[in-house]
Amino acid sequence: MAQGSAWPPEPDLPPSSAQESSFDDEQRFSEWIQKRLAIYQTLEQQIQTSIQQTVEFGGEFTRQLEQETERFIARYRRQRQEQIQMRDALRQELADLRVALAEERRQHDQALNQARHQAEQERAQTRQQVAAEVAQQRAAAKADCERMIREAQAEREQILAETQQMSAQLMDLQRSLSNMLKPMSSVGLPPSSTSEAKKNVELAERSYARVSESPSTGALPPVQANWPEPSVRPFAPDAPPSQPDPESQRMVEATVPGEPAVVVESAPPAEPAPPAAHPEQTEYTVHFKDVQSFIIASDLLDRIGNLNGIESTRLVEYEHQQLSVAVSYRGAIPLERMLKERLSEVAVVVDVVGQ
Repeated sequence: MAQGSAWPPEPDLPPSSAQESSFDDEQRFSEWIQKRLAIYQTLEQQIQTSIQQTVEFGGEFTRQLEQETERFIARYRRQRQEQIQMRDALRQELADLRVALAEERRQHDQALNQARHQAEQERAQTRQQVAAEVAQQRAAAKADCERMIREAQAEREQILAETQQMSAQLMDLQRSLSNMLKPMSSVGLPPSSTSEAKKNVELAERSYARVSESPSTGALPPVQANWPEPSVRPFAPDAPPSQPDPESQRMVEATVPGEPAVVVESAPPAEPAPPAAHPEQTEYTVHFKDVQSFIIASDLLDRIGNLNGIESTRLVEYEHQQLSVAVSYRGAIPLERMLKERLSEVAVVVDVVGQ
């Protein structure tokens, strides 16, 4: 056999044996070859079948893959086209929204400017109307105030004139009484009666002088319309009033004309009482709360000035419904008690000057 054969080397045999061995070998080789060929053919057939199946499967898979790829590409193109259309629609909508927003902003700015201009015009018109109304009301209030002041001044002057007239009549009465008492004192009347008459005359002259000296003109405080509400402030206990000494009473009885007058003594004349200590003059500041009318204030001033023991009165303040009067008082009865008894319709507060 050749050198590269796969068969093992044959042993050296004799010629006859060699021929038989060669024949057997060839026969075995032929059988082996046939078996190998059959195996190869079977393998080749299986391989061909497998290749054919693989080719068929590959072709089927390729066709399916191509179909799937075509469907995917078609779906992708369709979706891409839809997305492109949606993008274009969104861009168009965004552009429309921008245009609409710009238009709306322009309209809003225009309406706002118009409303602001209209509001400014209305505010200016309202300001002018209010200013005109305020000026008109101020003028009307000023005119009413001046009218009320004139009326109050006229009423005060009228009251002052009536008071002066009544004071003059009172002085005339006091003089007449004094003239009447002079002849009666000459017929035995006690000196106490003449002293009382002189005291009454002096009081009348003093009140007349005080009324005549009070100012009738000048700047008047504002006039208001409501009456004050009375209020009570506690004050010091009242001093016991001084008891006058009893004096003997005498009566003059009328007799028949031509006969002398008969003096009847009702009691024996008592010893004259020692003169009482003259009270000291004290300065007070009297406050009247809630005095809302100038007429009331004027009446209060007049009534204070006519009280017994009042030396002088002076208006200190009349503002914000508060009337303050400086009073010089000389008397035994406390001033606060006297004022609250005589002027019970208003709240009175009395302060001693210097305390």
